[in-house]
Amino acid sequence: MNNLEMMQKRLNFMGGARQEDRMIKGKRQTLDRVVLYSYQACDVARIPYDFTTLDIRNELIGLTQEESEKIEELRPTTEHWMRALINPDKTSDDYDDKVISIPYECSLTTGDIFKWKGTNSYWLVTLAALNEDAYFRSDIRRCRWRIHWKDDNGEIQGTWMAIRGPVETKINSLSKGGLSVDTPNLTLNILMPLNEYTLAAFNRYSRFLFRDLAWQVQTVDSVSMENVLEITAMEHYINDQTDDADKELEDGLVIEPIDPNEGEQEDGLWIEGESFIRPSIEYTYTLQGVENPQGQWSITDSTGNAKIVSCNSNTITIKWDRLKSGQFLLAYSEPQVEKTIVVESLI
Repeated sequence: MNNLEMMQKRLNFMGGARQEDRMIKGKRQTLDRVVLYSYQACDVARIPYDFTTLDIRNELIGLTQEESEKIEELRPTTEHWMRALINPDKTSDDYDDKVISIPYECSLTTGDIFKWKGTNSYWLVTLAALNEDAYFRSDIRRCRWRIHWKDDNGEIQGTWMAIRGPVETKINSLSKGGLSVDTPNLTLNILMPLNEYTLAAFNRYSRFLFRDLAWQVQTVDSVSMENVLEITAMEHYINDQTDDADKELEDGLVIEPIDPNEGEQEDGLWIEGESFIRPSIEYTYTLQGVENPQGQWSITDSTGNAKIVSCNSNTITIKWDRLKSGQFLLAYSEPQVEKTIVVESLI
């Protein structure tokens, strides 16, 4: 082997012919050593969204045997822990920011929640340093609280959040005619992972319960930070009739209606469409599970409020013609199939 070949092998060993590649490999080797011996080195584990949600369900309503087994699978174990370097950044009474450095192959990215072993704390990855090529480096903020809510299906969802508490220093009140009335004026600034569940739950004017108070979302920012949702919420009013203040769950006292057509698809023939409808709105239903149907649609309603707007051999459009609740039966002949429709009140 001549000197040129020997030099080429040395360059390849150090990272490549380019100086930048050798610097990147050198920095990565430094990180590998630091996470083993540095005082700021620690073990971290990424927390899946399902893990947080199941934990919340366990606290509020208990878990089934299947859910208990699932949460144990998601719980961090020795196989999930990863070595990382966490350095201090900014700490105040309102928030705790730090900087994490971890190999790219650990697949940590913005919007992820991870647990810091030893401190038993949870952190949100907020802003990655795109100029770092040797490893993943990002700002992180501590998540001290979890908020939970009901989704459109009545299922309890939840996530870890970084919450900055109220900064207001005085009571907001209105005075007129010798009377004084206090108005809610406290605000929260919240950072959370951006996903389909948080986007659906936290939009403008939506409400949630936290620390014995109700809050209403004022602004939603899903643009500024990648995979991170930022909202501003203002103090609101608790509804004693529907909100469960003890479990901090909006509409927690609302009993979800039972679908009268549960399991209607088991025989392979069903009418597709809403089981619960509102008055004065048109709804369309479609026969499923049969090709080229030749039967006719019919409605059984003793009140006469259910009206057929239009129909053909496969679909039908109906409307409840009165501003009151009720129930009727939608049926199809040849083959014979039925669906119970419940009309909910506007109130």
